[in-house]
Amino acid sequence: MKRKIAIILISLLLLSTTVYAGTGLYGYFYDYEKVKVKVNGQEVYSKVPGFIIDGSTVLPLRSVSEALGAIVKWNNDTRTANLIKPNVNMLFSVNPVQDGKGNFVIYIPFGKIPQSKRYDFSFYLYSEIDNLPNESLYVKAMIVDPNGNKVAEGEVKSVDAQNENSLVYVHPFKNINFDKNGTYTMQFLVKGNSTSNQYLVIGEKQIEVK
Repeated sequence: MKRKIAIILISLLLLSTTVYAGTGLYGYFYDYEKVKVKVNGQEVYSKVPGFIIDGSTVLPLRSVSEALGAIVKWNNDTRTANLIKPNVNMLFSVNPVQDGKGNFVIYIPFGKIPQSKRYDFSFYLYSEIDNLPNESLYVKAMIVDPNGNKVAEGEVKSVDAQNENSLVYVHPFKNINFDKNGTYTMQFLVKGNSTSNQYLVIGEKQIEVK
């Protein structure tokens, strides 16, 4: 049974957060001063707002964890919230090859695309993921442009993380047009019971287009 998770001290977060506070600048929540919370520059939104209590900023755990690409599993019997942060490593390569054992060998990894190659650009995504929640999951990769719009989506794969808690995801992205200057993002997403059967971004890697 899933429940909305209570609160967590923002000071416990491992990634950078920014808190904007003032003297009642954003109003009050049950007589506690409301604040804005940002994770890596993006504001965290929640039905229960961030607020100050005894000099500490509090916010619902699920809202913060999802902003950090983490998964919250709630155990109603033990009244315990388990925070799971999958490890996601991604590489881009224009010409990977396979060795005699069928393993991919990455050649010419890249993170930037010059204007001369920004149209009909083909490459491979090679990713390794572990520390997944122990359940049946679906995973996929997706490219979004600097405005957050979907450009292309990779193959959806099913994973039984109860038996194998790590996976390798390789997908060819063919003839992609990077027609905007700026930062594109490759997102890795997972969906399962612990994400309320909604895709959650658990890893990102940037592609710069100049």
